[in-house]
Order: sequence, then structure tokens, then C-alpha cells
Amino acid sequence: LHGATVALIDRAAAEGNPIGHFRTPDPSEGASVIGDGPPTRRLEDLQVALERPGSKADAAKQAILFELITTDDNFLDCYKRLLEEVVVPYLKARVDALDRRDAAAAGAAGAPAGDETQGRCGGGQVNSGGGG
Repeated sequence: LHGATVALIDRAAAEGNPIGHFRTPDPSEGASVIGDGPPTRRLEDLQVALERPGSKADAAKQAILFELITTDDNFLDCYKRLLEEVVVPYLKARVDALDRRDAAAAGAAGAPAGDETQGRCGGGQVNSGGGG
């Protein structure tokens, strides 16, 4: 996702719609260098050129950024992979752990199995295949 984001920022600048610029990081701040090349660009070093909050210029930049993101297949593919391979499995594991904890607590309290301890989405199972 990092590479796709940097490419998106570069594309914006190349199209005459710069989002901001990467400040040159201080090596003491953990800038990394690959071989003899320049330091890698870190997203935390991106300085977005902001106008007055709520201004027309900020709204225009927001619209440009929205257009860039929604039309960049590489960025969207990377973002989708992040969600599918990292975020959703993590959240599912957390929900499952909470359900096990709740079921154990209900069992210890003598509550009947079922009803409110059967999942956190209306009692049904949640799948990660997009159905929900």
C-alpha cells in the first residue's frame, strides 16, 4: 500500500495537482537508504499543502484526491488486499475472541446457551466473503 500511495502522490504532481511534498527526513529520525540511493520516501514525511480549513481550495484538493484514488486501480487493489488479508481477519479474530469470552461468562453465570451470546451481528454468522 505504501508504494501505491507514493505512486498516487507522484501521479497527482505529474498531472499538475500536487497533494504536497515529501520533506527530506533527518537520518537521525530513521530515514532509510537503499544502497547508495536517496532515502526512501516515508508517508509520515509527506507535508500536505493545506489552505484555510473549509476553503474552496481545500474542497477542490479533496475532489482531486477523491478522483485520483477512485480511478487508481493499483491503489484500490492494494487497499482491498489490506482489508481482506489484514483488517478483516484481525477483526474477525477479535469478534470470535469476544464471543468465546461472553459464552464462557454466560456459562459460568448459568445462562442458557444461545440467544445473546450467538455472535455480534444479530445472531448469525459473519463471513469474510463480502456478504456480511
